[in-house]
Amino acid sequence: MLRSLDIKGLFNCYDYFLSVPREGETMIITGPNGYGKTTIFTIIEALSNNDLLYFHEIPFSEIIADFEEFKVHILSINEDNKKNSGNQDEVTVPQKQVEFIFIGADNNRLGSFKIDQDRINTSNKRHFWFRYNNQDEENETPSELEKRINIVTEIIKSQKALGLFTLLQSGKTDTKFIKSQRLFNISEEEHTEAVKDISESLKGKLSEAYFNYLVKSQDIDSNFIEVLMKSDECISEQDYSAAVITLKEKIEHLKRYDLNSSYKIPEYRKDKSHILNCFVTETIKKLSSYDGILNELDIFTSMIQNKCFSNKSITISYKDGIRFSSGSSIATIPLDKLSSGEKNEIIMLYNFIFDLKEGDILLIDEPEISLHVAWQNEFMKDITNIARQRKIRVMIATHSPQIIGGMWNLCYDLYEQSEKI
Repeated sequence: MLRSLDIKGLFNCYDYFLSVPREGETMIITGPNGYGKTTIFTIIEALSNNDLLYFHEIPFSEIIADFEEFKVHILSINEDNKKNSGNQDEVTVPQKQVEFIFIGADNNRLGSFKIDQDRINTSNKRHFWFRYNNQDEENETPSELEKRINIVTEIIKSQKALGLFTLLQSGKTDTKFIKSQRLFNISEEEHTEAVKDISESLKGKLSEAYFNYLVKSQDIDSNFIEVLMKSDECISEQDYSAAVITLKEKIEHLKRYDLNSSYKIPEYRKDKSHILNCFVTETIKKLSSYDGILNELDIFTSMIQNKCFSNKSITISYKDGIRFSSGSSIATIPLDKLSSGEKNEIIMLYNFIFDLKEGDILLIDEPEISLHVAWQNEFMKDITNIARQRKIRVMIATHSPQIIGGMWNLCYDLYEQSEKI
């Protein structure tokens, strides 16, 4: 897991040291245009994706990426590529070489490898998509990222350093980068389709949750008699009443998302209290299979409602996915009739809540581009709430005072850092 970045000579100008937020925490990066906010995020994304070619493409002198169990010391070196032609007037061509040095937890050097243009060219020529120019239609064309990783893999393999690449992969943290260009060339139709896709995705998540519940129920039911035979622990009437209240609350919670599981709850009988104890314990275990999706759905729907979508209310169900209705009517509002801002808010919140898992890093570049000023004022409150509940790590780059609000204590100002040098 990435803990910090120590960057020197970025654009041949700037030195920065950033501690990456811990789980559940949020960080804001501010600074003028051209100071490297987006580049810092792309460095983090490149480390996450093992896209080491990126470090050959940006100007810097040194980067130290500190992971929990090791460090990667990245050095950018400009070397003279002298041609041995015997001509004293021969032009010397500078060639950039990037060296990746791996340092263990006890500061011992684990090894290194290098990337330069000659190695990149050699790897390119060696690879199948270069040789065959993608003529084999049966094989799916690799993505640009896959191509870049394949180039890196070939380069590292030629230096017998694949173990270091494996080490880097073991320390990586999944990262989602929401870029500032996300709205460029996006039409109203594409926004509508994205929201419809989210609606279908939520239907799928509810279907998956129901399937997982059935699997867990079958497993519990098949062992119920055995559990009952081994248990002689009784439950008092007071404790049973409390357990029944918890059970009913859980069932009502499931009804909100069309995940109702019907249970006939028996009345308390002292002579059967050990059976009733097993019943409520095992039933609550069954329903616990829904806990993860319920938590995500609660966060999502509450934040949508808090946005006051022009007096619209949201429901999510097993059958319909997302459905909106007006505050004064039960009539459904088609998703394509939502405003662009409402669609974008749904898309962003869905990405934040459903596409990330505990410990992941969320990078958001200039969120103010897509938000109304009133929603900008609420943005950090929403994000810190999501980060805390989902235990994700959030880094935001912004120029907006409305986004920052009163949370200047979370800010890392690139301009101030550059002035200290």
